[in-house]
Amino acid sequence: MEAKKDEYLLTNTKEFGSLSEEELLALKEGMACASDVENGLRLNKGTLRRFAQAESAKGVKTYDEYGIGRPGFSKRYLVRMSQFTEKWSQIKDRIKVLNMTQQRFKVPKAEETIFDLIEAGGVFKLSSLEGRMLFKVRALKHRYYELQKRGEDPKKAMGIYKDGKLFLVDMSIFGPWYASQEMQ
Repeated sequence: MEAKKDEYLLTNTKEFGSLSEEELLALKEGMACASDVENGLRLNKGTLRRFAQAESAKGVKTYDEYGIGRPGFSKRYLVRMSQFTEKWSQIKDRIKVLNMTQQRFKVPKAEETIFDLIEAGGVFKLSSLEGRMLFKVRALKHRYYELQKRGEDPKKAMGIYKDGKLFLVDMSIFGPWYASQEMQ
């Protein structure tokens, strides 16, 4: 298969965030970093990568089929605009669903204490709680794995769970558990 002339041209995509979806999809030449295309389409970071990985697991060659992937020895996910804009109408709904189902978590402000976060509720990355509580993150991960070994559900017990490789904390469960541990 012979490469088209736009195949290897990396488009200047810094302004993608200011373009509308229609303007972005009107671009028919060049390649762009997936993160810049996500900004332009108002998608969460990593949505196109996760879509490409899910489709690859089904045996689809996503770079050839949809124009999304890691061509050759590239370390970054790239979007071949000519192919992607052609296929967008077919894959838009699947990508938007993937974007909506992505786990969202809050990012605490620097001045917020653990008690402010418990009161606010929501889901936080465990690593973002470092230095705000009596326990080290390492100790909480250790307790998480201990509960798992005993056959208990760490999410029900203390509000900590894993989403892929990411440790998350559900404050509605973690708050009462933390209060009971602080009393000891």
